[in-house]
Amino acid sequence: MAFTNQALTELYNKVSDKEPIVLFKSKSVAMKAFATLGYATDEAVLELWQEKNGIVKPEEQAIADPPKEGAEVATKKTAPKKTKTKKTAAGTGSRTKIDPGTKVKILVDENPWREGSKRAARWGKVKGAKTVGDLFAVGIRPRMVKRMKATGLISF
Repeated sequence: MAFTNQALTELYNKVSDKEPIVLFKSKSVAMKAFATLGYATDEAVLELWQEKNGIVKPEEQAIADPPKEGAEVATKKTAPKKTKTKKTAAGTGSRTKIDPGTKVKILVDENPWREGSKRAARWGKVKGAKTVGDLFAVGIRPRMVKRMKATGLISF
């Protein structure tokens, strides 16, 4: 069952006669509360939710509304599958709008990071870069380039 704590809380407050709850701490706490009401399984809670929201199961709807003679039966449309974006090799910059040929100007003379940290080591590589492509080549990711520009460490 893929209910959020918020959805479980709202459902519990609808069906219980007890004082309304603000939010369950976890799904397991919510399921224990539903068990006290007689809904001990995920399926029982799902059926309760469908009942309270007016959702009719497909097999029940087919029994309640049999198709008329000569009428076309509607079929369920499925959404097209999402395609995953292909990962690119590091340093190509093809996922960003930053052109690798863009010249970079370093605005800070000293290393702004604590000595011995990974960021400080990375900054040592950045100092020699002349273009955004050089930054990508030494392992700086596009989001880090944008962050450096936003914080005023580099400019284009």
